[in-house]
Amino acid sequence: LGPRLGFGTLVLYLAEGAAGLPVFAGGSAGAAVLAGPTAGYLFSFPLAAGLVGWLAVRGWDRRPLWTALAMLAGEIVIFSLGLAWLGGWLALAGKFGGTTTLLGMGLLPFMPGEALKVLLAMGLLPSAWKLVGAFRQR
Repeated sequence: LGPRLGFGTLVLYLAEGAAGLPVFAGGSAGAAVLAGPTAGYLFSFPLAAGLVGWLAVRGWDRRPLWTALAMLAGEIVIFSLGLAWLGGWLALAGKFGGTTTLLGMGLLPFMPGEALKVLLAMGLLPSAWKLVGAFRQR
């Protein structure tokens, strides 16, 4: 989608959820979700989409290694903001058990799925661009 459409699409996603559509994890919705423990992750999605879209426009989605680096850049944005918010939220709730607890709740459980998504993107995006190139030459 590129940076603008990617960013805008995820802003609309947040607006849908805030308006009450059950689009967030587990079918949750409402403005309260945007102030809860996962809000940092949610608000990071448009930023990550904008960044990855910006990198893709510059060709980072054309080769497997560069695709992985673009995806990892997006993951860094998501987990940095998500963990920062979650840590603050847990501290305010009196439930912060230190970095080990924070990483155990907000990062480590998601790593296998994130690794799988990066691997899929590494294989699918460059391959899709090759197909597009082949069709354009016809």
